[in-house]
Amino acid sequence: FGLAFYFSSMSHSSPRIYPPDKITNACQQYLNCYECSRDSQCGFCYSGQDAVCTLGNLDGPMNSTLCDVGSWSYDACPSSRAWVAIFLVMLYLAFFASGIGPVPWTVNSEIYPLAVRSQANSVATVANWTTDLLVGSFAFPILLECLSASITFGIYGCAGIIGIAFTFFSLPETAGKSLEEIQ
Repeated sequence: FGLAFYFSSMSHSSPRIYPPDKITNACQQYLNCYECSRDSQCGFCYSGQDAVCTLGNLDGPMNSTLCDVGSWSYDACPSSRAWVAIFLVMLYLAFFASGIGPVPWTVNSEIYPLAVRSQANSVATVANWTTDLLVGSFAFPILLECLSASITFGIYGCAGIIGIAFTFFSLPETAGKSLEEIQ
């Protein structure tokens, strides 16, 4: 949820663009860097307090007289708070790795009957990695494109809360029991 709030604040605090008197391309309709950088045909040119959204790509603006390459941003906005996103991701990884990250693998090793445990672990592992592939490689970019980063991370945060509630209410307690007692 921290990243959802961060990206939501970025859309409101990204550098402001003052549109020209006469709009000559579709990119000039955007009012801030965040909106401009979400359009795959546009880029953000900044120099101090002056900013313009114009046609461009990874190599630079289509009209090179507008700005030099050093002040061109195609897919991100300049921000003095970028470290906040990096810190939040590192914080998430630290808590995930030491908390809930190993739980599915531990549950897999305990939950299945001994006779089918290795086969069931194999099927569960394939299902886990297939789901990771679908969510990470397909769903995430589509959600980012159709929605916004803040809404996408908000959806993932809600899915995490639902997962924790499901685990809390449906997973049997196995502490202090042998593998034979769990079956």
